[in-house]
Amino acid sequence: MAIITPHASHDTETKMPQFDPQYFVSQIFWLCIIFAIFFLVLWRVVLPRIGAVMDARENQRISDLALAEKARADSAEIRQAYEAELAKTRQSAQELIQAENLALTKKTNQKIETLEKRLHTEILAAEKRIEATHQKALAEMEVIARDLTGGVVQKIAGGRRPAIKTIENALKHTT
Repeated sequence: MAIITPHASHDTETKMPQFDPQYFVSQIFWLCIIFAIFFLVLWRVVLPRIGAVMDARENQRISDLALAEKARADSAEIRQAYEAELAKTRQSAQELIQAENLALTKKTNQKIETLEKRLHTEILAAEKRIEATHQKALAEMEVIARDLTGGVVQKIAGGRRPAIKTIENALKHTT
C-alpha cells in the first residue's frame, strides 16, 4: 500500500486509469465498438418501432380526419333531406288546411243556403198565416162593427134595429 505524502515524487502517485495515456487507444477502441453496437440497436430495433408508431398515429389521424369529413358530409346530406322533407310537409299541411278551409266554407255556405231557404219558406208561411189572421180579423171587425152599429142605432132609434143591408151600406160609405 502506498502512502501518499505531500512531498512524494510524481512516479509514486496513483492516477486514474481513464486519464492515463497508455490506455487511450483501448478506451477509444471500446468506445467505437459500444457506439457502433448502440447505433445498430437504435437503427435496427428502436427507430423502426418508433417510426412504425409514428406512421400508425399519422394513419390513424388521417383516417379519423377522413371519417370526420365523411360524417360531416353525411350530416349535411341528412340535414338537407330533413329540410326538404320539412318543407314538403309544411307545404302538404298548408294544402290540407286550405282544402279543409275550402270544404268547411262550402259546407257552411250550403248550410246557410239551406237555412235561408227554410227561413224563407217559414217566413212565407208566417206571412200567409198573418194575412189569413188579418183577413179573419177584418171580417170579424166588420161583423163587430155591424153589430155595434146596429146596437147604437137601435138605442138611438128607440128600440128598433135597422136591417143588416142598411148597416152594411152605411159602413161602406164611411170606410
